[in-house]
Amino acid sequence: PFSSGTGGDERIRTAIGYMMKHFAEPLSVERIAKECSLSESRFAHLFQANTGVSPSRYLDSLRIWKAQELLIGTAKSVKEISAEVGFRDPLYFSRAFRRKVASSPKDFRKDSRRVE
Repeated sequence: PFSSGTGGDERIRTAIGYMMKHFAEPLSVERIAKECSLSESRFAHLFQANTGVSPSRYLDSLRIWKAQELLIGTAKSVKEISAEVGFRDPLYFSRAFRRKVASSPKDFRKDSRRVE
C-alpha cells in the first residue's frame, strides 16, 4: 500500500516518495506540495484523486505502518516509537493507531508476539 509505484500522476509519486523518506519529520501538506511544485490546494486535490485518501491521512497511515514494524521488531517503548515515526503527541498516536489497527499499540505488540 505504501509504494511510489507506477502509474498515476508523477507529482503524486514524487510526493509519496518524499513522504516515505521523511515520514518521521514534521511534514505539512504545504511542504509536501512545494516538493511537487504545486499549490497546496491543487496538490491535496490531485493526491486525493490518485490515492483515494487525503495527504494527511496517507501520512498518518504510513507512520502507523512503520510503528507496527517497530512494535514487532524492537523493545522500544510506545512513547519512543511514537516520536520516532513522527507523532509529536503519544496520546494522539495511540488514538490514531487504535483507529487504524483496531488495537492499542501495546496490545498489538503483545498479540504479534503471541503469534510467533
